[in-house]
Amino acid sequence: METLTNANEITLNFNLRAPKGKRVTNLYAVIKMDGKQIKTPIDCKINPWQWDSKKQNPLFTRNMTEEDRENAQKVFNVIYQVKENFQNYFIYLCTHSVKPTKEELTEKVFNRVRTNKNKEMKEKLGTPKKRVVKATTTLQKALELYPQLNSNVGKSSLATYKTQLTPFNLYCEEIKKDSIKMLSDEGLREFEIYLRKNGKTENAIKNSLRTIKSLINEVITKHSHFEKMGIKKVSIELPKVKKNEGKKVGLTDEEIQKLKECNELTDLQKEYRDLFLLACYTGQRASDLVKFFDKDTIIRDGYFVFFNKKRKQETLAKQTDEVMEIIERYKDGFNYVNFENRYEKNLTGAIKLVAKSAGLDREIEFTENGIVKKKPLYDMISSHFGRHTFITKLLASGMSADKIKYLTGHANTKMIEDVYGHLSAIDKIGILENMSGHDKETMLYQKGKEDKEKDLIKETKDVLVFLGADYLEVEGINNLDELLPMLYIDYELKIRDLGISVDKLKALYNTKGVSLKEKRNELNKWIEEFNERAK
Repeated sequence: METLTNANEITLNFNLRAPKGKRVTNLYAVIKMDGKQIKTPIDCKINPWQWDSKKQNPLFTRNMTEEDRENAQKVFNVIYQVKENFQNYFIYLCTHSVKPTKEELTEKVFNRVRTNKNKEMKEKLGTPKKRVVKATTTLQKALELYPQLNSNVGKSSLATYKTQLTPFNLYCEEIKKDSIKMLSDEGLREFEIYLRKNGKTENAIKNSLRTIKSLINEVITKHSHFEKMGIKKVSIELPKVKKNEGKKVGLTDEEIQKLKECNELTDLQKEYRDLFLLACYTGQRASDLVKFFDKDTIIRDGYFVFFNKKRKQETLAKQTDEVMEIIERYKDGFNYVNFENRYEKNLTGAIKLVAKSAGLDREIEFTENGIVKKKPLYDMISSHFGRHTFITKLLASGMSADKIKYLTGHANTKMIEDVYGHLSAIDKIGILENMSGHDKETMLYQKGKEDKEKDLIKETKDVLVFLGADYLEVEGINNLDELLPMLYIDYELKIRDLGISVDKLKALYNTKGVSLKEKRNELNKWIEEFNERAK
């Protein structure tokens, strides 16, 4: 420190940030030392008319409100403390003949005030409660971050997931419990029991659990935002739901013609009818039909080429006569259809009325939760029936799912194969009749190969469980490329401990025509032989 030569070189004053203002303003302490100012806010605010700049104190008047009086008292106490600190430190400087630095002066004069203030706040507020991270808000945040990890998740899918989280939010509200501990297998099982007690269908239970499970395993356990929460992957088994078979059917050529020729419609219904026919001719989702009327859509070698809205997959649509006829009709735009406001829902509502007017009353038999039901086609039809019709017709013509996916914008063939599974017996006979002998043999061979692979997958899972694998760990894996490495690598040491070579085990479980029970008996025999030798 330098020597303090003149005690009058250090002074303390208080100034308002806006002395002529009409609202409360901040109060600053100003210390002058060697002609330089140290300006520091003292965490107080006061009305300009309530401050006496000469006396350097707040004014107390009879007409003050209780709130103003309390604030003025608070300001007075803080100023008094700052003055006392300054006076004590000033005396110290004079008696020791030293000159402080700016940092030392600020520390001595203001630190005690802040310490006292913090102490008062702690006494007032008490011990702060530990922040509880909620399960509901965690899932909501995971839903927001989902597109960052999976670019194929569209807005419609996110909206569906949000709806499927609603039962969990209501559950947390009802039981007055909402912590991240609920995002575990145990917590989700309790939620499943709650849903079942409240009469929810197996399908609704499955959807809610599947959404939460996906958000936990695909977002929360992978995104850096959640890494400190300690949430682990869940392996809860989803309920087995009986499929609703036959609810979606393809329209026949005669039914499409009836729609096309039906003229007892309003102008709005005609526009919706033509959009539905366009879906039948191209296989596109309702959300992508507008692409055919977009001038920016690419046309290459007789095909429309665009990226679909839902999956962002490149999609091709052939320029057939039927397609071009509709596009030409609306080249100047639509007069009644609004593509922005509830368009897809309105399309479904309109096509039901159009189908009824066109006489599409074919009785459709389907199963819903194991119960056989019947309804006329016009009651069941929706905007998606157009896409289903297109896929059904191509499958009936013998086209492979690998080719169809390019025309429908599917990322893989799974959904197309699901459609094939819904075909009626008549449709399947038509497919076989349209196939050459070689194609029939190929299809039957492929089916036999798939059946054998399913059997091998089941056997491999059973062996893994027999060797000590977690049932839940292997139950959801249906790919031999994933299961076999677990058998031959993850459990190799255990297999060797049992005295069995990996090659010998491979040979046993790849042997055709031998039942799983026989293979297990053979494996047990090997183990017994090994134990006898070990003795």
